[in-house]
Amino acid sequence: MTMTRFLTRREIWEEIDARVPSAKRVMAAVSYLGTGGAELLPLRKGDTLVVDMSLGAVRQGVTNPKEIRKLMKRGVHIFTRASLHAKVVVIDDVVISSSANVSQNARNYLDESGLLTNSQGAVASAKKYIAKLCVEPVRDRYLQECIAAYKPPKFKAARTVRQVPKGRRRAKVWFIGGLRYINAEADRPAIDRIEKEAKRELANPENCEVGWIRFCRKPKWFGDIQKDNWIIDCTRANKRSHDVGPPARVVRKSTYKNRVGKARYVLVLERPNNGECMTLPQFGRVWKNVAAAEGQVPRRSRAIMSQECGEKLLSEWTPRGRVRGGR
Repeated sequence: MTMTRFLTRREIWEEIDARVPSAKRVMAAVSYLGTGGAELLPLRKGDTLVVDMSLGAVRQGVTNPKEIRKLMKRGVHIFTRASLHAKVVVIDDVVISSSANVSQNARNYLDESGLLTNSQGAVASAKKYIAKLCVEPVRDRYLQECIAAYKPPKFKAARTVRQVPKGRRRAKVWFIGGLRYINAEADRPAIDRIEKEAKRELANPENCEVGWIRFCRKPKWFGDIQKDNWIIDCTRANKRSHDVGPPARVVRKSTYKNRVGKARYVLVLERPNNGECMTLPQFGRVWKNVAAAEGQVPRRSRAIMSQECGEKLLSEWTPRGRVRGGR
């Protein structure tokens, strides 16, 4: 029976992890194989890999020749092709064709997708395609030349998660609790300046506006939050109710001193116009459905460390900030 499935990033690597180690034969054509690639795609003796190991790719650091050496020592047949842009892996009687290179970025950060099928025609065509690419084998002499030329990548243009200092938490989504609505007229000149500067940084100015969260004291986690992180905030509306969300993108962090010289710390946000909040009980039910792996429903500010849970929470609102399903 023919089966075809659409795969997200997590599912691509789950299939590779489950199928490749026990496969009888694997044929792969993947543009780049970065550091750690020999473990990400654990090919064995008799398997075939076509990769862009041109000197240009090696000098840019997108293909690591030391990882290729590991595979060659296992008995994998390695071929290089400078024009390669495909990402195709044939594992016995299935083929996975996707956007993912063999790299830590592709596995852990980037929004990759692909298709898996056991269609005999597709599998046969993929094998034939890869075989046609096996023209320039990697020899020991060329491998040593590439190892000498290799330079670790200094800039990863497509990486979506920013580096943060050692020891700090890295998260895409944050829950910020314990907030209340305030009258900030006394700080209005500083707030106006911050809003004016931030308007130039809005990604979607037609449908979003500048928002902000002000703190009188610097929170312990303030330094951990990075530009382009997402904030789901919980603000006390009255003694009995709290407003949660909608998600807002971090534009920048700012500090200023008020009229009496006291420091204030501000998260500057891009909020959707006319966004819709959940009540705290509604958010609690959502949390239990999609983010239970993160523990109990948060009462205080915290990072959502699981990227999958964070993305599920964000998807509970539409891009325009409306609660999905009209909860």
